[in-house]
Amino acid sequence: MSEQKKGFLTDYIAERANLLDLILVTVFIAFGINLTANSFFGTTVSHRSLSIGLGICFLAILYLFIRILVKRTRIKVFEGFLVYDKNKNRIMDVPRYELADDLVHYLDSAFLENQALKVIWDKEPLKKNLESDDKPQSNQLICEAVEYFVLDNLCIHLTDYFAKEKFKSEKLDTMTREQIPNQILNNRFLELFSRPMQNRPAFVEEALSKSGDVEAIVSISGKGKEYYNKFELTLTPGSVKNREL
Repeated sequence: MSEQKKGFLTDYIAERANLLDLILVTVFIAFGINLTANSFFGTTVSHRSLSIGLGICFLAILYLFIRILVKRTRIKVFEGFLVYDKNKNRIMDVPRYELADDLVHYLDSAFLENQALKVIWDKEPLKKNLESDDKPQSNQLICEAVEYFVLDNLCIHLTDYFAKEKFKSEKLDTMTREQIPNQILNNRFLELFSRPMQNRPAFVEEALSKSGDVEAIVSISGKGKEYYNKFELTLTPGSVKNREL
């Protein structure tokens, strides 16, 4: 819990090299301030000492800001696990483990509506990972399911964050399914689950009965295990959207 409350500057100072930078910057700023102050103690103001002192302070602060801005791009690695039953060729539910539960839900829902994905899963099972160096196509399905899990949780987190911080709507951009870059929409779970309800056999009756109110539906399950989840990603203007998978 305490780790989550750490600010960016705390993380920056935690690294030994960054701490050394901070010490050196502090020394130079102190030296610059000393020169600046001494320039006023003579019978006349020493413009040369004043200029040098202010220049040293400015350059030291500028250097620190540049180092911090460079460090703003960070890569986080998260570890997780899945329990796989190779005899039944199934990902298993794990109580109170959201990743496993959601992936089971995604796979069951996708297989119900897209039989091609089910054929891939059965013909290229994950257990082939244990039998050869070649990655089965079901491995790619798992990667896309995990990617969709992360993307969906990111959408929820950012929506809640911007609402809580009371950002003005004109300072935010909300990306809908129609605005998703093709490289991201290539995720088969995202493409299927965010597809308009009126284009889904399991939800078309619901869409027709709701008429204009269908846009208000964020997430809904069908009578079977079909799943609809409206895609909306709220970002600050100018944010870069990219996919690496």
